[in-house]
Amino acid sequence: MSALLDRLRSPRAIRQFLEEALPFVDLDFEGVSQVSAGVVTGGRYWMTRVGEPGAPKSAIDRVVLELARTRADAVLLTGRILRAEPSLSYAPLTESFAALRTELGRSNPPRLFILTRSFDLPPAHPVFRELGTTVTLLSANENASENIARLPPGIRRIKLDTPTVAAAIATIKSEGCRTISVEAGPNAVRELYAEDSPLDELLFARFLLESLSRNEAERYADPRRKMSWLTAPFVDASSLASLFARREASAIFEGDGTPTIVERHLRS
Repeated sequence: MSALLDRLRSPRAIRQFLEEALPFVDLDFEGVSQVSAGVVTGGRYWMTRVGEPGAPKSAIDRVVLELARTRADAVLLTGRILRAEPSLSYAPLTESFAALRTELGRSNPPRLFILTRSFDLPPAHPVFRELGTTVTLLSANENASENIARLPPGIRRIKLDTPTVAAAIATIKSEGCRTISVEAGPNAVRELYAEDSPLDELLFARFLLESLSRNEAERYADPRRKMSWLTAPFVDASSLASLFARREASAIFEGDGTPTIVERHLRS
C-alpha cells in the first residue's frame, strides 16, 4: 500500500485530505464527469496507456479515480477498456472508500454501462462477477449474436440509436443516474469537447514532463516518436479553456510515484 493510501484509513481521513489537498473535488457533484490521467504537451491533453511498462503512475492518480467512482451513480466505459484491462475491478479500493460511499447515500457499487460496437467482450472478466455490480451493455449493433451468446447470461442490453458517448450518457440519465463518471479512451471522449456536449467536468491527473529525463522528454514532445505508453490527445488546451470556464489545480504530489498535479475543469 502506498504512503498516501495508508493515510486514508477512514471516511474522515479522506474528507480531511480533500479539504487540505484537493478542496475543489466535490463529493456532492451531480452531472457528467470524465476522469483521466496523462500529460499535457504541445498544447494538447494526452492520455497514458494503462498497464504499459514504463508508463508514469502515481498514488494520487489512483485516489482521484477512486473518488470519482465513490460519488458516482454510474460509470460509463467502453468495450475497448474492458479488453485492455483484464483485471479491471470496481470493488472499492479500500474499506474506507466503501464506508465513504455509504456516507454519501450510495450503498451499492456504481452501475456499470459498457458502450460496445461488437459485443466482443471477455466473458470471464471480473466486472461480470463482482458482488452487487449491475452491468448494462449499450450498443447500436444488433448483428453480433455470436459474441452476445458468449457473454454471461442475464446481462441487460439497451439499443442506442447512434453508437456515441453522448447517446450513451443520455440513456444512462434516463435510467435515473444523476452522477456519471466516464472512463474511456481518447477516441471515445473526443466528441465530448464541443459546445453542446453533456460533459460538465474533467478531472485530470497530470503527470509532469519535468519528471522525465531530458531524452524521454525530447522523444515525447515529438508525436511522431511518441512513447509506447501514450495513447492520443483528446482535447486542445485552448478548446478546453474556452469550453470550461473554471480551472483549478492542486499543488504537486511528489514522493509516491511520478510527480503529479490534479486539475479540475468545470463548465459552469
